[in-house]
Amino acid sequence: MTVFYSFYNKNINEKTAYVSIIIGLIGGFLLFPAPDFSKSLLVGILIPQDLFAPFVSQSLLFLSFVVATFLPVIVFKVKRF
Repeated sequence: MTVFYSFYNKNINEKTAYVSIIIGLIGGFLLFPAPDFSKSLLVGILIPQDLFAPFVSQSLLFLSFVVATFLPVIVFKVKRF
C-alpha cells in the first residue's frame, strides 16, 4: 500500500513510509496461518483460539492480508495529524 500511495502523494516522509511498511509486515505476520491453517502466532499461540470468533480462526490467511494492507493506511492517517 505504501508504494502505490506514494505514486499519488509525493509528500510522504521517508521515515513514515518505513514505519508503515514495518507495521504492516508485523501485523500480517501475527495473523499469517501455520502450514495446517489451524492457528497463527496471535490466534492460537499467544492468545487462546477460544477467545476469537469462528470467523477469525477460519479466515486467518484472508485477515493477515487485510491487516497487512490497511495498517499502513492507518499509520499515514495518524502521522498526518
